[in-house]
Amino acid sequence: MANLEVSPQQQAHFFGAGPVVLPQAVRQAFATAYVQVHDLRIKLFELMHRHPVAKQAINTIIANFRSFQSVPDDYEVLLCAGGARQQYEMLVTNFAHLGDFSVVSTGHWATVWQSTMAQMLGKPVASVPMAKRCTPMHECGQKGIRMQCVVTNETVDGLMLAHQRHAADRVIADVTSDMGFRYIPIQDYDVLFAATGKALGVAGMTVVIIKKDFLAMAKADLPPMQSYAAIAAHASLYATPPMICIEMLGHMVDWMQRNGGITAIEARQRRRAQKIEQLMQAYACYALKTEASLRSIHNICVDVEGDKTAFIAQAENAGIYGLEGHAALGGIRINLTHGVSDAAFENLCQFLISYGQEQSYA
Repeated sequence: MANLEVSPQQQAHFFGAGPVVLPQAVRQAFATAYVQVHDLRIKLFELMHRHPVAKQAINTIIANFRSFQSVPDDYEVLLCAGGARQQYEMLVTNFAHLGDFSVVSTGHWATVWQSTMAQMLGKPVASVPMAKRCTPMHECGQKGIRMQCVVTNETVDGLMLAHQRHAADRVIADVTSDMGFRYIPIQDYDVLFAATGKALGVAGMTVVIIKKDFLAMAKADLPPMQSYAAIAAHASLYATPPMICIEMLGHMVDWMQRNGGITAIEARQRRRAQKIEQLMQAYACYALKTEASLRSIHNICVDVEGDKTAFIAQAENAGIYGLEGHAALGGIRINLTHGVSDAAFENLCQFLISYGQEQSYA
Protein backbone atom coordinates (compact mmCIF):
# COMPACT_ATOMS: atom_id res chain seq x y z
CA MET A 1 0.00 0.00 0.00
CA ALA A 2 1.38 3.38 -0.99
CA ASN A 3 2.07 6.02 1.61
CA LEU A 4 -0.39 8.86 1.41
CA GLU A 5 0.95 12.30 0.65
CA VAL A 6 0.53 14.83 3.42
CA SER A 7 0.65 18.58 3.53
CA PRO A 8 3.64 20.34 5.15
CA GLN A 9 4.25 19.85 8.86
CA GLN A 10 1.75 22.45 9.96
CA GLN A 11 -0.31 21.65 13.02
CA ALA A 12 -2.97 24.35 12.89
CA HIS A 13 -5.92 23.00 10.95
CA PHE A 14 -9.65 23.29 10.31
CA PHE A 15 -11.68 20.17 11.14
CA GLY A 16 -15.07 21.72 10.41
CA ALA A 17 -17.56 20.85 7.69
CA GLY A 18 -17.76 24.32 6.13
CA PRO A 19 -14.55 25.22 4.27
CA VAL A 20 -13.17 22.71 1.80
CA VAL A 21 -9.81 21.46 3.07
CA LEU A 22 -7.65 20.16 0.21
CA PRO A 23 -4.36 18.25 0.30
CA GLN A 24 -1.42 20.55 -0.20
CA ALA A 25 -0.37 18.56 -3.30
CA VAL A 26 -3.76 19.27 -4.89
CA ARG A 27 -3.46 22.98 -4.18
CA GLN A 28 -0.04 22.98 -5.81
CA ALA A 29 -1.28 21.01 -8.82
CA PHE A 30 -4.14 23.44 -9.37
CA ALA A 31 -1.80 26.44 -9.07
CA THR A 32 0.68 25.11 -11.61
CA ALA A 33 -1.54 23.28 -14.14
CA TYR A 34 -2.11 24.84 -17.55
CA VAL A 35 -3.43 23.75 -20.93
CA GLN A 36 -1.77 24.52 -24.25
CA VAL A 37 -3.83 26.40 -26.85
CA HIS A 38 -1.72 27.24 -29.91
CA ASP A 39 1.14 29.31 -28.45
CA LEU A 40 -0.69 30.09 -25.21
CA ARG A 41 -0.43 28.42 -21.81
CA ILE A 42 -3.67 29.24 -20.00
CA LYS A 43 -5.79 27.84 -17.20
CA LEU A 44 -8.49 25.35 -18.15
CA PHE A 45 -11.23 27.53 -16.67
CA GLU A 46 -10.23 30.40 -18.99
CA LEU A 47 -11.35 28.39 -22.02
CA MET A 48 -14.83 28.20 -23.47
CA HIS A 49 -16.24 24.85 -22.41
CA ARG A 50 -16.85 23.78 -26.03
CA HIS A 51 -13.28 24.50 -27.13
CA PRO A 52 -11.68 21.24 -28.37
CA VAL A 53 -8.91 21.48 -25.76
CA ALA A 54 -11.43 21.99 -22.96
CA LYS A 55 -13.66 19.15 -24.18
CA GLN A 56 -10.69 16.82 -24.35
CA ALA A 57 -9.62 17.78 -20.81
CA ILE A 58 -13.15 17.28 -19.45
CA ASN A 59 -13.49 13.90 -21.18
CA THR A 60 -10.17 12.80 -19.69
CA ILE A 61 -11.24 13.86 -16.20
CA ILE A 62 -14.53 11.97 -16.52
CA ALA A 63 -12.72 8.89 -17.85
CA ASN A 64 -10.26 8.98 -14.94
CA PHE A 65 -13.14 9.39 -12.48
CA ARG A 66 -14.94 6.43 -14.02
CA SER A 67 -11.82 4.32 -13.66
CA PHE A 68 -11.16 5.46 -10.08
CA GLN A 69 -14.74 4.74 -8.97
CA SER A 70 -15.08 1.57 -11.08
CA VAL A 71 -18.20 2.95 -12.75
CA PRO A 72 -19.79 0.21 -14.91
CA ASP A 73 -20.28 0.84 -18.63
CA ASP A 74 -24.07 0.86 -18.28
CA TYR A 75 -23.98 4.03 -16.17
CA GLU A 76 -23.72 7.66 -17.26
CA VAL A 77 -21.56 10.15 -15.36
CA LEU A 78 -23.02 13.66 -15.35
CA LEU A 79 -21.42 16.85 -14.06
CA CYS A 80 -24.16 19.11 -12.72
CA ALA A 81 -23.74 22.64 -11.43
CA GLY A 82 -24.91 23.23 -7.87
CA GLY A 83 -25.00 21.22 -4.68
CA ALA A 84 -26.49 17.87 -3.71
CA ARG A 85 -29.77 19.36 -2.52
CA GLN A 86 -30.53 20.41 -6.07
CA GLN A 87 -30.65 16.72 -6.98
CA TYR A 88 -33.46 16.18 -4.46
CA GLU A 89 -35.55 18.39 -6.74
CA MET A 90 -34.14 17.05 -10.03
CA LEU A 91 -35.11 13.51 -9.08
CA VAL A 92 -38.71 14.51 -8.54
CA THR A 93 -38.78 16.49 -11.79
CA ASN A 94 -37.38 13.59 -13.81
CA PHE A 95 -38.91 10.50 -12.19
CA ALA A 96 -42.07 11.33 -10.19
CA HIS A 97 -44.24 10.00 -13.03
CA LEU A 98 -42.89 6.48 -12.41
CA GLY A 99 -44.39 6.02 -8.96
CA ASP A 100 -43.80 6.81 -5.31
CA PHE A 101 -40.59 7.75 -3.54
CA SER A 102 -39.61 6.65 -0.05
CA VAL A 103 -36.72 7.89 2.10
CA VAL A 104 -34.74 5.83 4.60
CA SER A 105 -34.75 7.57 8.00
CA THR A 106 -31.03 8.00 8.54
CA GLY A 107 -30.84 11.50 10.00
CA HIS A 108 -30.79 15.21 9.22
CA TRP A 109 -30.21 15.15 5.46
CA ALA A 110 -32.70 12.34 4.93
CA THR A 111 -35.29 14.55 6.64
CA VAL A 112 -34.39 17.49 4.39
CA TRP A 113 -34.60 15.24 1.31
CA GLN A 114 -37.99 13.87 2.37
CA SER A 115 -39.47 17.32 3.09
CA THR A 116 -38.13 18.71 -0.21
CA MET A 117 -39.76 15.93 -2.18
CA ALA A 118 -43.03 16.23 -0.25
CA GLN A 119 -43.17 19.97 -0.92
CA MET A 120 -42.62 19.45 -4.65
CA LEU A 121 -45.09 16.57 -4.92
CA GLY A 122 -47.73 18.18 -2.74
CA LYS A 123 -48.17 14.98 -0.74
CA PRO A 124 -46.33 13.06 2.01
CA VAL A 125 -43.30 10.95 1.12
CA ALA A 126 -43.05 7.62 2.91
CA SER A 127 -40.35 7.15 5.53
CA VAL A 128 -38.58 3.79 5.82
CA PRO A 129 -36.98 3.01 9.22
CA MET A 130 -33.35 1.96 8.95
CA ALA A 131 -34.17 -1.41 10.51
CA LYS A 132 -36.53 -2.11 7.59
CA ARG A 133 -34.40 -0.87 4.74
CA CYS A 134 -33.98 -4.41 3.37
CA THR A 135 -37.48 -5.77 3.96
CA PRO A 136 -39.35 -7.38 1.04
CA MET A 137 -41.16 -4.93 -1.20
CA HIS A 138 -44.67 -6.19 -0.38
CA GLU A 139 -44.20 -5.17 3.26
CA CYS A 140 -43.78 -1.50 2.33
CA GLY A 141 -47.32 -1.12 1.02
CA GLN A 142 -46.41 0.98 -2.01
CA LYS A 143 -47.69 0.59 -5.56
CA GLY A 144 -45.99 1.13 -8.88
CA ILE A 145 -42.25 1.53 -9.26
CA ARG A 146 -40.86 2.17 -5.81
CA MET A 147 -37.89 4.51 -5.65
CA GLN A 148 -36.09 4.33 -2.34
CA CYS A 149 -33.79 7.22 -1.40
CA VAL A 150 -30.98 6.87 1.11
CA VAL A 151 -28.21 9.08 2.51
CA THR A 152 -25.31 6.69 3.03
CA ASN A 153 -23.29 9.03 5.27
CA GLU A 154 -25.12 11.52 7.48
CA THR A 155 -22.64 14.30 8.23
CA VAL A 156 -24.77 15.95 10.92
CA ASP A 157 -25.42 12.73 12.81
CA GLY A 158 -22.05 11.02 12.30
CA LEU A 159 -23.81 7.97 10.88
CA MET A 160 -22.61 5.75 8.03
CA LEU A 161 -24.54 2.85 6.50
CA ALA A 162 -23.09 -0.33 5.11
CA HIS A 163 -23.48 -0.51 1.34
CA GLN A 164 -25.90 -3.26 0.36
CA ARG A 165 -28.49 -3.87 -2.32
CA HIS A 166 -31.90 -2.71 -1.09
CA ALA A 167 -35.21 -4.42 -1.79
CA ALA A 168 -36.64 -1.47 -3.70
CA ASP A 169 -37.09 -1.54 -7.47
CA ARG A 170 -34.85 1.52 -7.78
CA VAL A 171 -32.40 2.80 -5.21
CA ILE A 172 -31.15 6.39 -5.22
CA ALA A 173 -28.28 7.40 -2.94
CA ASP A 174 -26.85 10.68 -1.76
CA VAL A 175 -23.19 9.70 -1.33
CA THR A 176 -21.83 13.23 -0.91
CA SER A 177 -19.83 12.41 2.23
CA ASP A 178 -19.09 8.85 1.15
CA MET A 179 -17.73 8.95 -2.38
CA GLY A 180 -13.97 9.42 -2.27
CA PHE A 181 -13.74 8.24 1.34
CA ARG A 182 -14.55 4.55 0.90
CA TYR A 183 -15.37 1.98 -1.77
CA ILE A 184 -18.91 2.20 -3.13
CA PRO A 185 -20.43 -0.67 -5.17
CA ILE A 186 -21.95 1.47 -7.93
CA GLN A 187 -23.88 -1.49 -9.35
CA ASP A 188 -26.02 -1.71 -6.19
CA TYR A 189 -27.63 1.64 -6.97
CA ASP A 190 -29.60 3.13 -9.83
CA VAL A 191 -28.62 6.74 -9.13
CA LEU A 192 -25.80 8.06 -6.96
CA PHE A 193 -24.86 11.69 -6.53
CA ALA A 194 -22.10 13.44 -4.64
CA ALA A 195 -21.43 17.14 -4.23
CA THR A 196 -17.75 17.75 -4.88
CA GLY A 197 -17.07 19.89 -1.80
CA LYS A 198 -16.29 16.98 0.54
CA ALA A 199 -13.84 14.52 -1.03
CA LEU A 200 -13.86 15.41 -4.72
CA GLY A 201 -12.59 18.98 -4.86
CA VAL A 202 -14.39 22.25 -4.19
CA ALA A 203 -18.05 23.16 -3.71
CA GLY A 204 -20.18 24.16 -6.70
CA MET A 205 -20.75 20.92 -8.60
CA THR A 206 -22.41 17.54 -8.08
CA VAL A 207 -21.35 14.33 -9.83
CA VAL A 208 -24.39 12.23 -10.77
CA ILE A 209 -23.95 8.56 -11.70
CA ILE A 210 -27.12 7.12 -13.22
CA LYS A 211 -27.95 3.74 -14.70
CA LYS A 212 -28.74 4.07 -18.39
CA ASP A 213 -31.90 1.95 -18.32
CA PHE A 214 -33.29 4.16 -15.53
CA LEU A 215 -32.21 7.32 -17.34
CA ALA A 216 -34.19 6.14 -20.36
CA MET A 217 -37.34 6.25 -18.21
CA ALA A 218 -36.91 9.92 -17.25
CA LYS A 219 -39.64 12.40 -18.16
CA ALA A 220 -39.04 13.47 -21.75
CA ASP A 221 -40.66 16.91 -22.06
CA LEU A 222 -38.50 18.86 -19.61
CA PRO A 223 -36.50 22.06 -20.10
CA PRO A 224 -32.93 20.98 -20.94
CA MET A 225 -31.40 22.44 -17.76
CA GLN A 226 -33.78 20.32 -15.66
CA SER A 227 -33.45 17.13 -17.69
CA TYR A 228 -30.97 14.36 -16.88
CA ALA A 229 -31.48 13.02 -20.40
CA ALA A 230 -30.54 16.36 -21.96
CA ILE A 231 -27.50 16.73 -19.72
CA ALA A 232 -26.36 13.24 -20.73
CA ALA A 233 -27.07 13.85 -24.43
CA HIS A 234 -24.83 16.94 -24.34
CA ALA A 235 -22.06 15.25 -22.31
CA SER A 236 -22.70 17.69 -19.41
CA LEU A 237 -21.88 20.62 -21.71
CA TYR A 238 -25.33 21.92 -22.68
CA ALA A 239 -24.56 25.12 -20.73
CA THR A 240 -21.34 26.42 -19.26
CA PRO A 241 -20.33 23.98 -16.52
CA PRO A 242 -18.36 24.91 -13.36
CA MET A 243 -14.93 24.56 -14.96
CA ILE A 244 -12.94 25.19 -11.78
CA CYS A 245 -14.86 22.40 -10.03
CA ILE A 246 -14.22 20.05 -12.96
CA GLU A 247 -10.50 20.77 -12.90
CA MET A 248 -10.36 20.28 -9.12
CA LEU A 249 -12.18 16.97 -9.51
CA GLY A 250 -9.42 15.91 -11.89
CA HIS A 251 -6.66 16.89 -9.46
CA MET A 252 -8.37 15.12 -6.55
CA VAL A 253 -8.81 11.91 -8.54
CA ASP A 254 -5.15 12.07 -9.62
CA TRP A 255 -4.08 12.58 -5.99
CA MET A 256 -6.12 9.64 -4.73
CA GLN A 257 -4.88 7.39 -7.52
CA ARG A 258 -1.26 8.31 -6.82
CA ASN A 259 -1.74 7.52 -3.17
CA GLY A 260 -3.01 3.99 -3.48
CA GLY A 261 -6.54 4.49 -4.78
CA ILE A 262 -9.73 4.10 -2.80
CA THR A 263 -8.39 1.07 -0.90
CA ALA A 264 -5.61 3.14 0.67
CA ILE A 265 -7.89 6.13 1.20
CA GLU A 266 -10.49 4.05 3.03
CA ALA A 267 -7.83 2.33 5.14
CA ARG A 268 -6.49 5.70 6.31
CA GLN A 269 -9.98 6.97 7.09
CA ARG A 270 -10.73 3.87 9.16
CA ARG A 271 -7.42 4.04 11.04
CA ARG A 272 -7.96 7.66 11.95
CA ALA A 273 -11.62 7.23 12.92
CA GLN A 274 -10.75 4.21 15.06
CA LYS A 275 -8.01 6.13 16.87
CA ILE A 276 -10.40 9.01 17.62
CA GLU A 277 -13.02 6.57 18.92
CA GLN A 278 -10.47 4.86 21.17
CA LEU A 279 -9.47 8.23 22.64
CA MET A 280 -13.10 9.14 23.23
CA GLN A 281 -13.75 5.87 25.00
CA ALA A 282 -10.71 6.31 27.24
CA TYR A 283 -12.02 9.46 28.96
CA ALA A 284 -15.34 9.94 30.71
CA CYS A 285 -15.75 13.53 29.47
CA TYR A 286 -16.42 12.31 25.91
CA ALA A 287 -19.54 10.48 24.74
CA LEU A 288 -19.81 9.23 21.15
CA LYS A 289 -23.27 9.96 19.78
CA THR A 290 -23.56 7.10 17.30
CA GLU A 291 -23.64 3.39 18.03
CA ALA A 292 -20.49 1.53 17.03
CA SER A 293 -21.91 -0.32 14.01
CA LEU A 294 -23.06 2.95 12.39
CA ARG A 295 -20.17 5.32 13.09
CA SER A 296 -18.88 7.35 10.17
CA ILE A 297 -15.23 7.28 9.11
CA HIS A 298 -15.57 10.88 7.93
CA ASN A 299 -17.70 12.74 10.51
CA ILE A 300 -17.34 11.83 14.19
CA CYS A 301 -20.00 13.36 16.44
CA VAL A 302 -19.33 13.64 20.17
CA ASP A 303 -20.82 15.17 23.31
CA VAL A 304 -18.33 16.82 25.66
CA GLU A 305 -19.08 17.00 29.36
CA GLY A 306 -18.93 20.44 30.94
CA ASP A 307 -18.44 23.80 29.28
CA LYS A 308 -18.37 23.30 25.51
CA THR A 309 -17.33 26.93 24.99
CA ALA A 310 -14.22 26.33 27.08
CA PHE A 311 -13.47 23.16 25.10
CA ILE A 312 -13.71 25.06 21.80
CA ALA A 313 -11.53 27.90 23.13
CA GLN A 314 -8.83 25.49 24.31
CA ALA A 315 -8.94 23.67 20.96
CA GLU A 316 -8.47 26.91 19.05
CA ASN A 317 -5.55 27.86 21.29
CA ALA A 318 -4.00 24.56 20.17
CA GLY A 319 -4.54 25.44 16.49
CA ILE A 320 -7.62 23.22 16.09
CA TYR A 321 -10.61 24.96 14.50
CA GLY A 322 -14.15 24.14 13.44
CA LEU A 323 -15.07 21.51 16.03
CA GLU A 324 -18.55 22.88 16.68
CA GLY A 325 -21.32 20.41 15.89
CA HIS A 326 -24.06 21.19 13.39
CA ALA A 327 -26.65 23.66 14.64
CA ALA A 328 -29.34 21.00 14.27
CA LEU A 329 -27.63 18.60 16.71
CA GLY A 330 -25.06 20.51 18.75
CA GLY A 331 -22.11 18.88 20.47
CA ILE A 332 -18.73 18.44 18.82
CA ARG A 333 -18.00 17.18 15.32
CA ILE A 334 -14.65 16.12 13.89
CA ASN A 335 -14.45 16.05 10.08
CA LEU A 336 -11.61 13.96 8.69
CA THR A 337 -11.16 15.52 5.26
CA HIS A 338 -8.40 14.59 2.82
CA GLY A 339 -6.54 17.79 3.59
CA VAL A 340 -5.95 16.78 7.22
CA SER A 341 -2.21 16.20 7.39
CA ASP A 342 -0.61 13.61 9.66
CA ALA A 343 0.78 16.45 11.80
CA ALA A 344 -2.63 18.10 12.14
CA PHE A 345 -4.26 14.79 13.02
CA GLU A 346 -1.67 14.01 15.68
CA ASN A 347 -2.11 17.51 17.10
CA LEU A 348 -5.84 16.84 17.38
CA CYS A 349 -5.25 13.52 19.13
CA GLN A 350 -2.81 15.09 21.61
CA PHE A 351 -5.31 17.82 22.41
CA LEU A 352 -8.11 15.30 23.02
CA ILE A 353 -5.82 13.33 25.34
CA SER A 354 -4.72 16.44 27.23
CA TYR A 355 -8.27 17.71 27.63
CA GLY A 356 -9.48 14.28 28.71
CA GLN A 357 -6.76 14.02 31.33
CA GLU A 358 -7.45 17.53 32.56
CA GLN A 359 -11.14 16.75 33.04
CA SER A 360 -10.33 13.46 34.76
CA TYR A 361 -8.34 15.28 37.46
CA ALA A 362 -10.75 18.20 37.75
